[in-house]
Parts: sequence; structure tokens; C-alpha cells
Amino acid sequence: MSSVAVTNTFSSGTTAVASQVNTNFSDLTTYINDRNSGLSKWDSLAVANNAVIDGTLSVGGSTIGAGNNGWTSVASETWTYATANSFTISGDKTSVYSVGDKIKLTQSSTVKYFYIYAVSYSAPNTTISITGGIDYTFANSAVSENYYSKLSTPNGFPSYFKYTPTATGITGTTTVEGAFRLDQKLLSVMFNISGTSNSTNFSITAPLSCVSISGFSSYLHNPINYIVDNNVQLTAGRSYIYLNNIYFYPNPTASWTASNTKTVVGISQGFIN
Repeated sequence: MSSVAVTNTFSSGTTAVASQVNTNFSDLTTYINDRNSGLSKWDSLAVANNAVIDGTLSVGGSTIGAGNNGWTSVASETWTYATANSFTISGDKTSVYSVGDKIKLTQSSTVKYFYIYAVSYSAPNTTISITGGIDYTFANSAVSENYYSKLSTPNGFPSYFKYTPTATGITGTTTVEGAFRLDQKLLSVMFNISGTSNSTNFSITAPLSCVSISGFSSYLHNPINYIVDNNVQLTAGRSYIYLNNIYFYPNPTASWTASNTKTVVGISQGFIN
């Protein structure tokens, strides 16, 4: 870590002067250790009214990435259940938590992980909206061991969450599988959807709502890795996420055949608010 200002060394048996107040991180560590063990000579500064140090010095809180695990403890906060996908914290926490942050908490001895997808403040509380797909359920019970992270890979956090989309445009025996991850505000949805076509349209629900993107025809087009229409494998399928749905096309301009099998397998991306 670079120095705060100048570098000074404080040793037991010597007296620090006012010009040494600005120092670097290692010197602050030395001072803290000496102060807590009663060896620091900084108390003499109080004689000249340059500084006043009373009682035992303690350093609280935690640092992002403490212990190299990527999590920041916020055990001092009380997270109170509001709904099955939100909790409240007393005070305005909008400068702390952001969309895309990851959280870790414990309920009834079970460790759970969630993404934050909305943060809002209305006095006297901040509301944090969360999702863990179908992998983690937020219960109406006490929260303990609460942490958050702004890193991409804090220890233990899942690579993705599963969810169960609702499909439109297929019937009969169907395959409907979905999973997603959130990188800051970029939502990536993996899907495997198949069934007998009963419509010229084809879509599924998205796990989170996405916005239109100016200059991208109001949405991001994503190629579909594997696509079948009317029992025939195609090569030019496209998908896009808009609001709460993911829409599929057999090619950029055509409609689906309203009979036989249609299948889409791939990844679609969009941005949430």
C-alpha cells in the first residue's frame, strides 16, 4: 500500500512529534500494536495539545476481501424479512449496496447466497431486493452471519442459479430448463427449451427484468446455439431479453411453424436497471 504522506517509524521509548502525524500504513500498524500494549509514546502529544488519546485504541469493522475470501461482514446491521425476495435495513444504505452485489447470510444454520437486483430507500429503511433463483429461498426467519461482496468471485458464491421459466408457444411433453448469473448489471440466461409447437411465437419468462438498449433496435440480439423448427435444425436463430421475457426467432425475420418440434438451446443476455 502506498504511504498516506511521509514515512515515519514509531518505536517504544521515543516520542512522536506533531510532524509525524501523517504516516504510512505500516507505521499505523506499529502504532496500533504499541498503543494497545501500552508502549506508545504518542500520549505525550496531548501535553502540547496536538492530540488527545483517551482509553484503549480499537479498530473495528472489516475490509473488503478480508481473509482473502472476498466477503465484507456487516454483522452490525439487522436484516429484517420483508417479502420472499426482499429485506430491510434501518437507515439509508444506498451508498453501500448496489445492483449486482452478492450477499451471503445464514438462516436456521443454513448458509444462503443471493444477488441484489434492486436497492431503494424510503425513510426510515432501505429495501434490498434479492434473488437466489430456485436454489436458495429467503425465509421469514432471523438472519445472521450477513455479508456482502462487490467482487466477481467471493469464496463459495455459486457460478449460476437455476430458475424455472414459463414457456409460451409449445405444448405436450416439454423440456423447460433455465439458469442465470448476474455480473454487475449484465444478466446472462442459459436455456434449454423444447416441445411441440402450438404457435408461430416462442418465448419464456426471464428471471429478472431487462431494459431496452438505445442503438440496438431496443434490445440485444443473441445467436442461439442449437435451434430446431418443424423438426428441422436451423443455423440462424436469434434471441433477445426485453422486460420480463426472452423471445426466440428461427431466423431474424421468420416466424415459427405452428406444428411439430421446436427447440432452443443457448444463452441470452441483457441489462437490468
